[in-house]
Amino acid sequence: MKIIIIGGGVSGLAISCKLAKEKIDNILIEKRPFLGGRAYSFFDKNSKEEIDNGQHIIVGACKEFINFLSEINAIEKISFEKKLRIPVLNKNKLVNLRSHNFPIKILGKVFSILQYKHLKLRERISLLKTLYKISKMKPKDLKELDNENFYNWLKNNNQSKNTIHCFWELFAIPALNDEIKNVSASIGIRLFQVAFIESDINANFAIPNVGLTKLLGDSAENFLKNTNTKIIKNQEIKSIIVKNDKISGVITKDDRKIKSDIVISTLPPNQILDIIPKNYQSYFKKSKEINMAPIVGIHLWFENYFFDEKFMVVLGSPIQWIFNDSKIKNSSSSFQHIVISLSNAWEWKNKPKKVIKEIFLSEINKLFPKSKKSKLINFSVIKMLNATFRCQPGIQKIRSKNRTKIKGLYISGDWAESEWPSTMEAAVISAKNTILDIKKDFGNKL
Repeated sequence: MKIIIIGGGVSGLAISCKLAKEKIDNILIEKRPFLGGRAYSFFDKNSKEEIDNGQHIIVGACKEFINFLSEINAIEKISFEKKLRIPVLNKNKLVNLRSHNFPIKILGKVFSILQYKHLKLRERISLLKTLYKISKMKPKDLKELDNENFYNWLKNNNQSKNTIHCFWELFAIPALNDEIKNVSASIGIRLFQVAFIESDINANFAIPNVGLTKLLGDSAENFLKNTNTKIIKNQEIKSIIVKNDKISGVITKDDRKIKSDIVISTLPPNQILDIIPKNYQSYFKKSKEINMAPIVGIHLWFENYFFDEKFMVVLGSPIQWIFNDSKIKNSSSSFQHIVISLSNAWEWKNKPKKVIKEIFLSEINKLFPKSKKSKLINFSVIKMLNATFRCQPGIQKIRSKNRTKIKGLYISGDWAESEWPSTMEAAVISAKNTILDIKKDFGNKL
């Protein structure tokens, strides 16, 4: 039985590697000359450094993604933080939001919130009450909140504007890549259940210490070299072939037909209809209702070091999260490489590079006075206009199931049905669920 996987992003790689591990042959087809999808890196011509297309943080809750990295022998390419510690700068006041170990775990979480001095005491108490309410919510409760936006839900649960800004948005905007007024309350609440409440290690950070291509694309490709998997790069799929409501193969951009019994598309929602024959597109029309959101990454290289933290959140500033890439990747360079990650980047996606440079260099100089004595020697902006799908109210009703109405055609990807937002964890979960559906449908024929 022949299996074709369209797309060499996280979900496609996870499916291919998991099938190969079970000695199930497959063909992985990727339109670009490298693997990794929306998680890749490249060499910056001026700095001669490998830089990522977007800054990624992995949290302890991403268990399936972390397991996948272990499977492809890439786990040593991420660095785990032993405890949660997030430096948060607000109005020139630096406060660490950190985890604390107590014999009774819940007391550690309570103490962490009570020590978070960007909130007034009454705000901290109100925050604890809301987190407690979230901890008791069941899947059926979340399902009922899918059409409500997260901001309104928080306001209705006595969260002040300051608490929303200094706590909820601190996590939600980078994780969900959107204003929380545009996010489903169901997704927002589940985010905090998983990442902040369910386990002490779930919120702990892990950050890649190599470029994303080395972490994902190269590691998966090296793993697959020792299997019967066939990888085809630089090849775009024009259409799937369907006969009598059943998959029979694909047609490439150069009109070559490849026969197959099973096709798994891992294309994003804004591309899936491109490969579906017109008489079957009505099955997939909901994908058009899923919108995409931008992320902008700003890379700055300074002549001298001035920023000592690995990362920091900056509130009340166009800078959201700032990363010390030199420290994270143990760079031997004498220059300091700083990365600013801008989620929900609608304001910045069309701004010229020169304007972005002026604004953010000025902001760094204002926040970190030592940077004024350090010459900026290189600057780069990377705009990912379709970085993630938007978790807007009602999103759970339109996310695709893995199994489709066309026999042998499956959909996998971060946007497919799950409780996770647009993350690498969602992509791997979708890969696992897709394989389970295929096994149910084809059993021993595989």
